[in-house]
Amino acid sequence: MIGILLDADTADLIISEGSMQIGDNTAQCVGLILDTVPGEWREAPLVGANVRSLLGGNTDKMWAQQTKRMIRSCSIEINDIKVNDDNTVTID
Repeated sequence: MIGILLDADTADLIISEGSMQIGDNTAQCVGLILDTVPGEWREAPLVGANVRSLLGGNTDKMWAQQTKRMIRSCSIEINDIKVNDDNTVTID
């Protein structure tokens, strides 16, 4: 997916020579979906996987399927997403 690139640390626009940088932002989009909670995206209020909720150890059994659906709704094709025993998320 081609789009506007953001700085990975600050989420600021990457500006070079007075212009926004355009490039492959697929991983960036997936990261934003994982980090946000539902309601943060005004244009799509149901998008937001709230990955930080997994830190408490209470994993929703439907979280992986719902997150997969959210990522696919952004035209990003993924095969599988799973939460490992150590609460890390793996996306194929």
